[in-house]
Amino acid sequence: MVEISVLGIVGAVTLLSAANIETIKTSEIQNNGPQAVFGQWFTPNHDSIIDIYDCGNRTPCGRVAWIEPDPKGDMGAKDVHNQDESLRERPILGMILLEGFEKSDAGWQNGSIYNPENGKTYRSHLKVLEQGQLQVKGCIGLICKGLKWDPVPQKISATLKKNGPSQEDHVERLAENRGSTQP
Repeated sequence: MVEISVLGIVGAVTLLSAANIETIKTSEIQNNGPQAVFGQWFTPNHDSIIDIYDCGNRTPCGRVAWIEPDPKGDMGAKDVHNQDESLRERPILGMILLEGFEKSDAGWQNGSIYNPENGKTYRSHLKVLEQGQLQVKGCIGLICKGLKWDPVPQKISATLKKNGPSQEDHVERLAENRGSTQP
């Protein structure tokens, strides 16, 4: 059995700490079809957590549930690279990055992913790999770049859900985002 070690979060939004290591087994990851993408995932550098949930139509949406604080402890990073200047003051925390997916035999396809690091939106595909990681692809035309996101341990996930915005807040933000030109 493969084990994945990931850093734990002490409290709702505290710094990741090497002193609080949690080990999870891939057998603990729910891997039963397309809904296996639902849950919380660390981005590749473990500097943010994306919460992937049902948009309300049984398709995945993903929002930023946690970002690593800056050296002063501030988690108030703004969407400063957004191509729409009117959206550059909105916080990244809570922002919807993933939406619009269609179910396929290989996972989810033809959705979109917004990258706040450059303010661009890409066509996207999602798929849970055998190792329990989430493969997230961003595409321009026929060229796709894939990243692997690690699952967030249940202990951390429960803390974020307890202290984070409600599901209704996420659906409301999705509706707001759909009314804008950029997610």
